[in-house]
Amino acid sequence: MIVRGRCQENAPKDIVKNWMRSKATIEFLGLWEKLHNPGFKGVEFDSFIHQAGSNAFVLSPSKWIETTKAIGIVSKSGNNGGTFVQLVP
Repeated sequence: MIVRGRCQENAPKDIVKNWMRSKATIEFLGLWEKLHNPGFKGVEFDSFIHQAGSNAFVLSPSKWIETTKAIGIVSKSGNNGGTFVQLVP
């Protein structure tokens, strides 16, 4: 997902956060992690899936990675940083 060139008024991080608010996105990421990541924390994932889709739910890539020990998304800050989605085992 490349958003830097597509957004003028919104920061790319806001677009990624909005994408991660969707229940379908969280379900997809969780399924991928369950299949490809033996260290994935499913209990923490369950709390996200119950909250996903509500107006108050906000999830950043770094929070997803830290909480669930996800490996399919890489988030780096600083120069040449950004959020990268790599869903290939």
